[in-house]
Amino acid sequence: MDRSRHVWPVIALAAALLVLPTQAAAACPTDNRSVSLGDVALCIPPGNDRYEFRNGRLAMFWRGDEPVLSSSDDMPVDPETMTVAMTPWGGNKDRDDLAATVGAPILKATEAAGTATAFEAELPVKGRVDQVKFERLADGVLRGRHEAPDDDTVIFLHATQDGDRPDLIICSDARGKSVPNNTCLAFAPVAGKLVAILVLGPNADRAFHKVEEMVAGLRAFAVPTAP
Repeated sequence: MDRSRHVWPVIALAAALLVLPTQAAAACPTDNRSVSLGDVALCIPPGNDRYEFRNGRLAMFWRGDEPVLSSSDDMPVDPETMTVAMTPWGGNKDRDDLAATVGAPILKATEAAGTATAFEAELPVKGRVDQVKFERLADGVLRGRHEAPDDDTVIFLHATQDGDRPDLIICSDARGKSVPNNTCLAFAPVAGKLVAILVLGPNADRAFHKVEEMVAGLRAFAVPTAP
């Protein structure tokens, strides 16, 4: 079965959303764009064409590791090389509940493991609780993998420097399919709010790094809002 016929039309939907009008959200410096991203208010500095918002949603594209402007009309969609990240995604309650259900036991297992470079955490995976093996990567990043005969679940967790909730990304890697594809859901705190991001691409590690790239900009642009 060609999964690109089912998964990658979401990219076309994201591109279509980028032609709708933007709603102003926050009081920003005169030269900055005021943008509402769900319940997060942003001020985008002039000349930044990577963060293009329409109708309260952002979609960003990469071909391999190279950024691609989402407004490019002639951009070919290749599921074997293209990564796309879209936010916001899903409802607030589901978003918060899933992030806490997966993130909390990872942090607990990390603390119990002390300085060990590898450890296991008991997590809910695909409707059941299983042991997931984690390893410590550079810069405080944790990478976990749950292997099944026809599917891998890959989980990344990265504690934020400000002590807020950690960045969390959960990827499902469908192995043995005609088109290699990871479908990921990421959660990242931005200005005290938890933002959910849908990521599609051929590689879970790349998806994690691209989410971190996207979120770094969002955090830099965020302005304080009422709780």
